[in-house]
Amino acid sequence: MVGSRRVREVACSISLIVLAWAAEARAQCDWREDYAAYRVRSVSFKAVALFGGAPETLKEQLSRHRGDFYTSDKPNAYATEVVKFFSTDPAALKYEQLVARKLKFSFKGFIYKSCVEKVAPTECEREFKGDPGGPVTQCLDVVVRRNGVAVDKGMAVFHFIFSLCAIAKMAEQ
Repeated sequence: MVGSRRVREVACSISLIVLAWAAEARAQCDWREDYAAYRVRSVSFKAVALFGGAPETLKEQLSRHRGDFYTSDKPNAYATEVVKFFSTDPAALKYEQLVARKLKFSFKGFIYKSCVEKVAPTECEREFKGDPGGPVTQCLDVVVRRNGVAVDKGMAVFHFIFSLCAIAKMAEQ
């Protein structure tokens, strides 16, 4: 009885890993060649509301990208910056230590990706008024999203955490 329960738990965990990777494959935010001419108005980070949003220090760090051209290397660079932030953030590290001490089994797998939202040309002109390169009519907001799954065994239930974006993309397929 105990052995079969353990097998079910492991099978469930493996299924979640596969599901998380499959969701990423279907939920890509594509970079297009014409985006290289767009200027970045803002870069932000979004996670499931349960996580409390982005820390102020991360918001300040990402705000430095205002005015970047959104070239092909930027989506990965912005996502990597967010991952590095959380891997060195004292609050996140303290939480990981707490989880490691308190739970019998814990797994999480997150995938970070950058998505864009085009901004109206009139807003771009207003936001970048006085730009030395002339009027800016093409700009966008970049959102780094965290999609994935967290499984914590040792509590009453398994917790599955997917961003709404991943769920919506999976439903489309």
